[in-house]
Amino acid sequence: PYLSASARAQLVDYQEGGELPKVENAFSEETRLTALTGDYLSVELSASSRLTMKLLATSSGGQLLCMIRTYSGPLPESQIAFYDTSWQEVRETLLPKLTAESFLQPTDSTDDAEWQEALRLTDTFLTSYELSAEDNFLKATCSPILLSGEQQTLVDKLLRIREYEWNGERFAETDTARNK
Repeated sequence: PYLSASARAQLVDYQEGGELPKVENAFSEETRLTALTGDYLSVELSASSRLTMKLLATSSGGQLLCMIRTYSGPLPESQIAFYDTSWQEVRETLLPKLTAESFLQPTDSTDDAEWQEALRLTDTFLTSYELSAEDNFLKATCSPILLSGEQQTLVDKLLRIREYEWNGERFAETDTARNK
């Protein structure tokens, strides 16, 4: 709904012509095409909204489209969806369920009270996703909401980015060493 068919075509034409790919959207804001390859698209729809898509090969020889819509308020939040090549939404779970605890990792100096407090503070959180343009990796980031500065400091030392790789059937967690 942000862009008419002609505005979408203009973005691609500008990109191919080496011009700055930007157009005015339906809300009189600037929409910019930030990346376009044979299997990846990234568009800043507005100052607070971004769309990324990645075409993923399946182990059965087909393809799926992973689409992420990210909204940025004070903190980013993403919605992720998968579609077949006929634009039918794939309803099966292709990404592990993420909980607040799955984003936390204790350090050697974390005591039980700090761990319990971190779990409590991350009970309400937003998740944002980022697809890689170069390969089939997906990063998930947790943003706990409504924390004081001291609370944020505690949580930040325990938070980690989750990274997944497409294996032809679903996104599976990768070695965490790549996150660092």
